[in-house]
Amino acid sequence: LTIKAQPANANLMQFPCKNGLGNTYHFMRAGESLLEEQNILMTNPLFLTNREAALSERGIEQVLDACRLMEENDVNPSIVTYSIAAKSCDTASIISRELMIGNNRMMPEYTNLDPRGAGKWDGLELDSTEAAIIALDSLEAGNMGKGGRTPEHDDGTPNETLFNQVTRLTQLMSMLETYYSGDTILLIFPDGTGPALLSSLIAGIPLNRVHELQFSPGEIRMDITYESVISSMQRYASNYDEGYGMAELQALQQKEKMQTKTETAIPRSAKEQISSTPADTHSTKNNLPSAGVVKKSATTKRIANPPVKTPVEAKKYRDTREIMAMGFFALFGVGGASMVGLDSKKREPILEENLKIWARDDTKAKPHTKVKFHKPMPLHTNDIEKPVDLKAPELVDMEKKIVDAPFKVPEMEEYNNYNFDQKRDLRKEMTEKAAHEAMEQYLNQDDGADAWLDAITFLANEEEAKDQII
Repeated sequence: LTIKAQPANANLMQFPCKNGLGNTYHFMRAGESLLEEQNILMTNPLFLTNREAALSERGIEQVLDACRLMEENDVNPSIVTYSIAAKSCDTASIISRELMIGNNRMMPEYTNLDPRGAGKWDGLELDSTEAAIIALDSLEAGNMGKGGRTPEHDDGTPNETLFNQVTRLTQLMSMLETYYSGDTILLIFPDGTGPALLSSLIAGIPLNRVHELQFSPGEIRMDITYESVISSMQRYASNYDEGYGMAELQALQQKEKMQTKTETAIPRSAKEQISSTPADTHSTKNNLPSAGVVKKSATTKRIANPPVKTPVEAKKYRDTREIMAMGFFALFGVGGASMVGLDSKKREPILEENLKIWARDDTKAKPHTKVKFHKPMPLHTNDIEKPVDLKAPELVDMEKKIVDAPFKVPEMEEYNNYNFDQKRDLRKEMTEKAAHEAMEQYLNQDDGADAWLDAITFLANEEEAKDQII
């Protein structure tokens, strides 16, 4: 009997899913985070796991409400796939505890559930910025979601379109449909656009209308299919306010144009001088070129001292100040070390100048008062080491005494007179003798064989005597 091996099948997800799915899917957005509670938008993947983005008290209550709703509808997921964002991990932990789901059924997803990167708009106010992004997608995303890219940022935050998120979600669904069959899978997203986008893909809805299905924090929608999304489209679209988003989008775009125009108008040398100008500008003269005269304005202040909008940026700002301080002290230390290598004539004017700045006595010296530097006292001639004469009589006599009568250490003498070959032969002889004695003792010990033989002989003789009597 020959059995032919079947080839492995990998299901590449094809949207829309009119023929149904191999598993039952429930979509949920994580509860409200601490940053969302402070109305801060955070989409940089590097900071999603920070505990400042963990669930808030309100977010915990939202997740508990979702658990009660699943219990009422007899929903007990066999697989829970969740993003590694802090609020998604907290949400999954609560669901695991409340619905008694084992850890072997909790599957973290590291990249494919990440939210869409907001680029330069990351870290701004959540409500207004999210509304502007929704309006941007409505105007420019198109049916495939390839338009509507947010402005690029210089801190590494990705500026993505809906199509970038579509690529990740397609990979996620392909893996789930390949790994599992007939399971009930709960997907926990860190944002509201992710589950809405996947719902639109399943139902074949144009992606410029994806935000009509936007999820709110802690919201769960069960049994997502082609038919269920189409039937609920009108119900969820009633919460969508396009006018507010358009106004916020225009405000952000106008602000971006003003910043770009201002940065373009300022020459490079002027920018560097503005950034290095101290706070009390009235005491210093501004030597900017005539073509780029910049008045003291809010823009100038922003370039000189950029605002810190998020906790992450605040930490980066503090780290930068600490690095600058460490660099200053390192430079000061290098300067001091370089002065050590100078002779006294070259070092004198440098130390004198430093003393004018750092070694003032407030009780006696006044600003710009010259401080006298005392020349170092010359060394006494007796302190200078003289070269050693190795042929001096006292050294020759000492060397002769050491050769004639060396020090004798008892341990060293015993070591030098030690006969290694004799000791080695003696050790071998003792080892062989001990082995021979052990074998003799083993062979001579009573193992009960003689007693057993005597007993057998007695029984045999007894049987033989009985036969003779009979």
